[in-house]
Amino acid sequence: MISPDAEIRRFLQTVDTGGVPIYDRVPDVQAYPYVHIQDLTCTDFTTADQDLWNTELLLDVVTAFDGNHGGRRQADEIGNYLLSALLDARPIDLGQHSIVSAELINSMYMDEYNGDTTVIRKLIRVGMTVEKE
Repeated sequence: MISPDAEIRRFLQTVDTGGVPIYDRVPDVQAYPYVHIQDLTCTDFTTADQDLWNTELLLDVVTAFDGNHGGRRQADEIGNYLLSALLDARPIDLGQHSIVSAELINSMYMDEYNGDTTVIRKLIRVGMTVEKE
């Protein structure tokens, strides 16, 4: 059974985030904001009738607030782009697989102080059911 993880990662690369890049691996030198695919877990739940995967995705929306730009509002806007793409339309055709259901599990903020800049991270966890076509 082929896992849908590569197809999910390719789909995420196509999501309109307002020009914010999405990375599997963040380059050493990266300007804010960006989205990092922190974790993608695919568990096989195939039955006699269907090839199913229970999938959990953790996205890290990273912005920096310097007093003028960035911050939680920007992280929320980027997060809303991602959630809209993942939660609104069904099914999402990935190629050999389709996302047939998705739900927001949770989201939270983490602030990191770095001199005169505060790095704001919004962690978004989404659960999905993926079916082989």
